[in-house]
Parts: sequence; structure tokens; C-alpha cells
Amino acid sequence: MTIPGNFTQDNSFMAPESPDIVTVCDQLDDIMWRLNNLYFCIDEDGNKVRFRPNDAQSELLLEIWWRNDIVKARQLGFTTGIGILGLDFALFNANKTVGFIAHKGDAAINIYQKKILFPYDNLPEDIKKARKTIIRQDSGGHISFDNGSSITVGLSFRSDTCQFLHISEFGKICATYPARAEEIITGSIPTVHKGGRIFIESTTEGSYGHFFDISDKAYKKQLRGDELTYLDFKLHFFPWWEDTRYEFNEDDTKLTVITENRTKYFNELEIKIKRKLTPGQRAWYVVMKETMGEKMFQEYPSTFEEAFQTVIKGAYYKKQIEKAYEDGRIGDYPYLEGYPLYTFWDLGIGDEQAIWGVQLVGGVFRFVFYYQASGEDLKHYIDILKETGYEFAEHWAPHDIAVREWSSAQSRIEIAAEKYGIRFYTAPKLSIADGIDAVRRVFKNCVFHEKAVKDGINALSNYQKQYDEKRGCYRNIPLHNAASNGADAFRYFAVTKGGMAETQELPAGISEPPQPTIPSEDDIWAGVGV
Repeated sequence: MTIPGNFTQDNSFMAPESPDIVTVCDQLDDIMWRLNNLYFCIDEDGNKVRFRPNDAQSELLLEIWWRNDIVKARQLGFTTGIGILGLDFALFNANKTVGFIAHKGDAAINIYQKKILFPYDNLPEDIKKARKTIIRQDSGGHISFDNGSSITVGLSFRSDTCQFLHISEFGKICATYPARAEEIITGSIPTVHKGGRIFIESTTEGSYGHFFDISDKAYKKQLRGDELTYLDFKLHFFPWWEDTRYEFNEDDTKLTVITENRTKYFNELEIKIKRKLTPGQRAWYVVMKETMGEKMFQEYPSTFEEAFQTVIKGAYYKKQIEKAYEDGRIGDYPYLEGYPLYTFWDLGIGDEQAIWGVQLVGGVFRFVFYYQASGEDLKHYIDILKETGYEFAEHWAPHDIAVREWSSAQSRIEIAAEKYGIRFYTAPKLSIADGIDAVRRVFKNCVFHEKAVKDGINALSNYQKQYDEKRGCYRNIPLHNAASNGADAFRYFAVTKGGMAETQELPAGISEPPQPTIPSEDDIWAGVGV
């Protein structure tokens, strides 16, 4: 059995180089035999056991590609499996560079000591004699062999060339250490040239950042059935329900109460995945969901879309968005004729720019439009709005839209009015903290047409605090990333239509439009019309 993609093209121990190895077993040139017979690992109970690829690891080997993106449930053994695969690659191929990137220091130590050194130290003595180490830095995460190949484990990786690169928990790196994530994209991945292997594997951390971008692009290619080049990432998705461990026995199943809402969830899931869940699987999920709570979608996703639905740690609106999902306020709420649309803009210069569109329907803020782009002029966004055919009530932008630009001696608010016939109102200039508080207070009165504003929901879900690496905690200062613009535009909505605008003075010459009545929580569903 060989691994697809010509993985074994340089995979044999050459007899002239090490004739003593051939006497050990005539199957050493078969990588699958080696993976099933040569290596030991530590199991989840801390015992030394012979490594045998489990179902998930075997599926990855059968579907392997040059660049592999693994979105997964927890504890499927990919770090162990890929660690042993990388060790095998270095041992049985000359002059190869193998790199492992971990998301934090103790994880790097764990990978090096338990996934690399432990399998190597427990190899048959004949093989260790034939493939000697010339450098071994147990505290430094590096080992080199006498065939010219080496393995390095750390928090980053740079080399002239690399033939095997594993990036562990890339989702966590992107969410917590965006600068390191950027370094991996621009500095580490390019070291792997044509014919090399890349493995990115992670549970998810929200729907923004490089891990999401890579996974989403791979998912869309998979749905379309696109033929992949060696530079394209291939998606490997491993949900919880494919693992036989995640199922209760009959006795535990009888003790589990499954509510009507949970039954509905499972019934809909079965339609999506085109397979039946056993009563034991349903019971296991219900009990695990009670334990994991908001982390369930992240740690044990049922579908690819669900995997990235989790609101990341450190997000400003984490509780509000999770409650909106729980209440069903993110779903099918399309544009309604007869109700004008209010737009709220975040206008940057050479940056991502975002627009939210919301209707006021029966005392509920109904978000039915979102658009975000970069590198476009004002006309582009106005044209996008015109193409919708919607009826517009007002257009709102941040206060700096009234600032005149050096190049034209006109402000964008003047250009919009004179050239395009669009009159902007300016949102009050409040502190970011006040604006965040306004969003949190008004969120319970909002519903979202998920299909139309999915990217906007992602922006709100991933608007997060800066992470202080030295102190190991989040600072109450927003992290500027691609989510910031959508979140800022929503903040302008909150301070304008959320009940705070009447306390602020608008710029001279701009009158105050009528303010909506903010409904009570009991009246939120009145007149929604769905």
C-alpha cells in the first residue's frame, strides 16, 4: 500500500547506503508497513503502545495531498500521527528538512519530547544504529541524523527550503498571536517548495484569520469539485460523529434526557450529513454539550460550517452573539418591502471598508445587508447599494467623513452629496468603550438575515481584545484586524439608533433625523413577520 501523490517516490532505504538495514526486514521500503510496525507512542492513558494509525489518521494518509488543511474534533491523534510521519520521513529520506510549529512553548516541548524523541528512542536498535544522530538538542527542539536530514520543533520556522512542515493548532495561533500567524504565512509556508508536504491542523477559533481563510477557500473548492494544484490546500474535515469513542453505551444512553430542541438539531444534522446517528451518539453529544457549553462547536463540530461558528475567546460580543444563536435571532430574516433601509458605514482609506443595512420592523432592528471590501473608491460602494434595488432611509458614517482631504479640498461627505446625490449623517463621536457598551445593550433587539450578513456576523464574532503575551491575558483594547471595520460600522449603528444619539450634537448644518423607539425585551418579536 502506498500513499497517494507519489509520497513514496524517495522513500526507500538504499541498500548501498545502509546494507545492514535491509537485513532487518525486506518490507522497510513500504511506508505503511513502517508506520504500523516500527514506532511506539504514548496513549491517552499514559501507556507505551505500538503505534497503529487510527481511523482518522488512516483516512488522512489515504487522502493525503501536498498541502493539507485539517479541521477536526478534539483528540483524534493528528499531532501524534503527523509527528511520527515526519520522523519517518526524516529517517528514511536523505537530506530532508522537517519542521514543526506549535502554538505555545509547552506544546512545542510536548511535540518534540513525546511525538519525536519518544518514537525515535523506542525504535529497534538495528535501525537506530543504522541511522545515527549527529546533533540532539533535547532542550532546544532539534535533532539531526547522519543521512543529512533533520527535525526542528519550535514556535516559528524559517529555512532556505523545507520538505515537511506541520503547523499545530494554527487556529489558536491566528486568534491569539496574529503577528506570528502572519510570519507563518509569509515566512514559513513559502519554505516548502514543490514536492514538499504541509500539514495545518487545528480546532477552530472563530471565523477570521488565516486559518479560516485557508479552510474556507479549501471548502469551497471541495464543494465545487475543483481540481487542485500542488499549491492549493486540500480540506480534511473530521467531525465528532465519525469517531466511535464518542458514543454512550446502552445504560448511559437510558440515563440521558434529550429535549425536543436537541432532537430537532439531530434530525436536521442527519439530513445534512446523510447518515443516522445512534441513540448512544445523541446521548453522548447532549451530555458533552452540557459540559462544554459554548465550546462545543469549536471542540466537537458536527459540520464544517458549525466548526467556525464559535465566537473566539477575547471577543467583545461573545455572549451577545451566542445568545442570538440560541434565541434563533440569526436565521431567515430577509429584506421586507415597505420598510426603508438605514445604512451604517465605516470608511477607511486604503483599508477594509464595511456597510451594514438595517430595517426597523415592528420595533426590531432587522439586519438584511452587509458588504465589505478594500481598495475601492466611494463610487464603488454607492453602486453596490444601488444594485440592491432597496429603498433607503438614511446613510450614516463616522464623524471624520466631514474632514476635508488635502488632495481635493473637499470632504467625502461633500463629494457624496454633490457628485452622487447621497447625503450622509455623521454618527456621534463617542469613546470606543461607550460604543461597545451601546452595542451590547442593543443587541437583544436585533435579528440577522444570516445568508445576507454572514460576513458581518463573522466580523462581530471576531472583534476582539488585544492579547498580552507577557502577562498571558487580554487587554481591554481592541485588536485591529479585518473584523474591526465591520464591528466599527455596527458600533455607529448602536450609538445612533440604539438610544444614545439624542445626547450628542451633530455637526452644524445637519439636522437630527427621527429616533426609533427601542422596544422592551418582551416586545422584541412583535411584528417581525416571519
